Amino acid sequence: MLVADALSLEGVWEELGDPSCGALVVFLGRVRDTEKGRRIRAIRYEAYAAMAERELRKIREEARRKFGARALVRHRLGPVPVQEASLLVACAAPHRKEAFAAARFVVEKIKRDVPVWKVGFDWEPRCGES
Repeated sequence: MLVADALSLEGVWEELGDPSCGALVVFLGRVRDTEKGRRIRAIRYEAYAAMAERELRKIREEARRKFGARALVRHRLGPVPVQEASLLVACAAPHRKEAFAAARFVVEKIKRDVPVWKVGFDWEPRCGES
C-alpha cells in the first residue's frame, strides 16, 4: 500500500494476525542523511500508483505461495525526512526461516519491480550557501 503519512509498527501483528504464524519479521528502510556524497534533509518519492499497488498485491500473493507467509507492505510517497522510514515490510509465517526468507524476497521484489522513484532531495546547504 502506498501512503503519505509516517510509517508505524502499531497494529502490524494484529493486521497479519493468524494463529498459525509464530514468526514475524519486520524490515524498515529509513532515509539516510547522505546521497551522492552530500548531506540531505529528506527524499521525495513518487509512484505510478495504480501499477505500484497492483505489483505490491502480486508480490504479497507470491510470498504466500512460495513461503506460506502473510506480507504487509507500506511505501511512503512525498517527502520523507532523514531517519524516517520510507518502506515497511512485515512477513508472518509459521516458522522463522520462512518469515525471514519471505521478508527478503518481498523487499528485493519491491526494489526491482515496483514503480516507486526517488524524485528529489532536500539538500543541506553547502558551506557558504544559504
